[in-house]
Amino acid sequence: MPARLSVELALASTRPRYGGTLRVAFGARVSSLEPEPAEVLAEGPEAVAKLRLLNLAFDPLVRLNESTQPKPALAISWKSDAAARRWELNIRPNVKFHDGTTLAPKDVVAVLAKWRESWKVSASGDTVVILCDDEQPNLPFELSNVFISRRAADGALVGTGPFRIANWQPGARAVFSASEESWEGRPFVDSIEIEMGRTLREQQLDFELGKTDLIELAPDQLRALAQSGKKTWSSAPVAFYFLSTFSLSADPLTYSSSDFRDALSLAIDRAAIHNVLLQKQGEIAGGCLPQWLSGYSFLFAAERNLDEARKARAKLPANLPPLVLVYEADDAIARAIAERVALGAREIGVTLQVKPRNALEKYARPNVQLLRRHVDVPHPALAMESLCPSPQWGYLGLKPDEMQQLYKMELDAREQAPFRVPLFYLPENFAISARVKNWMPYRWGQWRLADVWLAPDESAASPAPKVPEKP
Repeated sequence: MPARLSVELALASTRPRYGGTLRVAFGARVSSLEPEPAEVLAEGPEAVAKLRLLNLAFDPLVRLNESTQPKPALAISWKSDAAARRWELNIRPNVKFHDGTTLAPKDVVAVLAKWRESWKVSASGDTVVILCDDEQPNLPFELSNVFISRRAADGALVGTGPFRIANWQPGARAVFSASEESWEGRPFVDSIEIEMGRTLREQQLDFELGKTDLIELAPDQLRALAQSGKKTWSSAPVAFYFLSTFSLSADPLTYSSSDFRDALSLAIDRAAIHNVLLQKQGEIAGGCLPQWLSGYSFLFAAERNLDEARKARAKLPANLPPLVLVYEADDAIARAIAERVALGAREIGVTLQVKPRNALEKYARPNVQLLRRHVDVPHPALAMESLCPSPQWGYLGLKPDEMQQLYKMELDAREQAPFRVPLFYLPENFAISARVKNWMPYRWGQWRLADVWLAPDESAASPAPKVPEKP
């Protein structure tokens, strides 16, 4: 082969190109793409999956860069008064919704008014004004999760994102096609096909057969695939697993007390679960925030101490009946953790019956829940408000440099809310097929699929369309 031709072929194999379909699978079932108000955001795996889908079809007002700092999106600039109660957002001009209509400030007002009902939102020219009841110095960070959408004339939900919704089967399948008029420029791939409700085992089989390009991985799957030479990626520890016992019993004074929390927490062998079951992925959680975000998580003790656990157990009724511990049925890791938690509780005379949430009888109430929440916004105060909400503590008003105050507030909140038992912070793990290029998600797990392209040797070529320059 002539040297020049060899070089040209090598360059062609690494040069970004347009075309092809990216195939994605995950276990969660997203039931709706309708953006929700802040007060009713979903939790768990479905919430994480939904956020990824929203980022495909809709744009937020503000995005965060690699350094977790706000940068313009649909809002090109913003400013506040000295009290950080009045904010002005200048809306990007000439942005098109997927139905061809132009984004107007009134569309932004309609979304923001629903996002937080306490806000007073209005428009003046190309400017949107937000009046808050109290100090909101971190509002630009919060706006990174506010996605702008509207209903088209035919009732379809439309956005301004890099992909338009081509096919939507709630909880089962979704297809997104590239938007030719995206204000940021056309994405590289023609479309993205997403299969929902696939177990981890089903995802791995599809991946090995070449049927999918991007799948989720459990900790043990990650190690096996990495050792076999497959391309894998892990986020920072962002998935928070914890137990909650608040208001889950007919006798909350018994089951929601600090004695029960302490007995259960001290009986759990987190180190063994972390080393064996979780393959040393992520970190043991003593507090509500991961170490990379708070810097103080290591100050919270999380070691097992059966002697102290039994002392706390002795303060509870001797004839404590069996308690029900539920986990989310579509989270395989949660089930394994729940079973190990039950083993630890058994050693102090507490019986936990482990059940998936969908197996509970109608009107039945669990005594303990194993929950998973996710760091959606990599900002300590906003993450705390989302992960361990305590309205009376005012986390939203804290600035990033006020970590000492945040630590003190979390200490106080632990005394006032003796129902939460932190367990682990885990990363999100993925396997990526060799044909996927330019895979560069943010460390907190947010995908950037508009920048991904597919290698020419495994996808059908398509002519490069005329693409507007990115602003």
